[in-house]
Amino acid sequence: TLTPHDEGFSVHLSQARLDLPPPALPGPHQMVNAGAAAAALMLLQGQFPLSPAHMAQGIRSAHWPARLQNMTMHWPGDLLQGWEIWLDGAHNAHAAQAIAAQIKQWNDKPLHLFVGMMGHKDARAFLTPLLVHIQSLNLCPIPGTEQAMSITSLKAALPDDYPVQETP
Repeated sequence: TLTPHDEGFSVHLSQARLDLPPPALPGPHQMVNAGAAAAALMLLQGQFPLSPAHMAQGIRSAHWPARLQNMTMHWPGDLLQGWEIWLDGAHNAHAAQAIAAQIKQWNDKPLHLFVGMMGHKDARAFLTPLLVHIQSLNLCPIPGTEQAMSITSLKAALPDDYPVQETP
């Protein structure tokens, strides 16, 4: 069982309880992910002896590029003053739902979404949970690969007459 609290969350497994800090990775789904990993390590304690302090340190310091990664600091100077740039390599409906849950917490600024996608992905299932949260949608090709979904195919996944911009 996973129990959130003010200092993070607790994982309860059989008679054991492990208190952990909030995950460093953004998004409400990351507590569930960290809890699942901690529960697995608790079950495998004999094969992978990690102390609670080591598990807490891993959760506190986890970094996963392109998973709700704040890229704002990588833009030069005043180019985007007042803006935040977030990057996520999400590629399926479950990931889009997790991003949508995080977006609900970002209700202080308009959201502009840029999407490029591989051709074998379900664009409609990915885009649907996100469209209700965005102010604008920009469809982007993925250069250098023939497996990328075309802008035309991405548009076909949208509701009729949904306003989009295209990046060449």
